[in-house]
Amino acid sequence: QVGPGAQATVAGIVLAFLAAIGHAAYLIIVKGGFDRVPPAQGTACVLSGGFLISGTAAVVLYGSGVLGPWVTSPTTWAVILFIGSFGAAFPKMWVMGGVRIVGATRTAILMLVEPVSAVVVAAIALDQPLTPTVVVGGVLVLAACVLVQLGDPRMAPDPVVTADAVALE
Repeated sequence: QVGPGAQATVAGIVLAFLAAIGHAAYLIIVKGGFDRVPPAQGTACVLSGGFLISGTAAVVLYGSGVLGPWVTSPTTWAVILFIGSFGAAFPKMWVMGGVRIVGATRTAILMLVEPVSAVVVAAIALDQPLTPTVVVGGVLVLAACVLVQLGDPRMAPDPVVTADAVALE
């Protein structure tokens, strides 16, 4: 929410900060922490841990009232499984594969496209308007991805010294 009615709570800020730290740690661990674990098994461990942590945080912050009638609803659990599979499990497996192919840093940068794609999907599937501010924000995110990938030309790597170059001296 943006504007004068926007609110931020200490708990929300702390949880967002912990989520950012956890995600950064996840990318680093995936890169070299458990190379021999298949992506599906690694994802199952990560999502199970996330479920336990977020569920515990919800009960601690809001009490047992968060466990309402939805807990026994088959429809709710079908939606949870669908969203958990297509919104979390499959993307996490793809991220894990991406980290192993292109590295943690590039994968993290490429993941910046996620909010842009979420906005596009929301515009198409939910008929949400694409305001000029949203479009400019998306363009800036994509431009940042490109600029970070290009790197700083002043930071060119040192030339490789070969045996031929040494022999010429």
